[in-house]
Amino acid sequence: MLLLTAVALAAPKPTAGEEAKLATGAVAIRPVPASTEAAIAVVGFVDVAASRDDVWAILLDFPGRRPTNPSLVRVEEYQPGTPRNQWWLFTIQKFGSTVTYHNVYTVNAGGGVLAHALDPARTNDLVKNTGVYTLGACAAVSTPCTRLTWEVETDFGRSIPGFVKTWLGRAAVEGFLSDLAVRAAQR
Repeated sequence: MLLLTAVALAAPKPTAGEEAKLATGAVAIRPVPASTEAAIAVVGFVDVAASRDDVWAILLDFPGRRPTNPSLVRVEEYQPGTPRNQWWLFTIQKFGSTVTYHNVYTVNAGGGVLAHALDPARTNDLVKNTGVYTLGACAAVSTPCTRLTWEVETDFGRSIPGFVKTWLGRAAVEGFLSDLAVRAAQR
């Protein structure tokens, strides 16, 4: 719990240019240094025209991510969840490749933090997939509004083509955050 609270306090802040982009209703994505050459790391921001509770509900609706993401071909809870932890398997197909991985999610609803990491007890096609979603206040005055920040790093354990890294590091994250924002606003 202390770790998640510390992470929430350390959530990155958008730059002035990113704030300007968020003010238009767009998603802002910033590449950040990755831990290895085979990894990609980004931080994404989106201001969601919805309450924190609605954003939280959509964030935890893992099967709800599939209908609007054609690359996501399988989402399955592989272990019963608890109020504090969730265990989900994801299979993504893109560019002729299939990647399956198991994420463990640690929930801190009161702190507005959802952290994830690969489940080391399961077989994964990734070496690393860590991230933190943080819910906070929007800079805009419109209500309701919740800022969702997602810091994520994915390591494939092998070199991947630049266009795949670009898609994963920009288009996939932007599409995912946009979809979450739309679904939360429609709740």
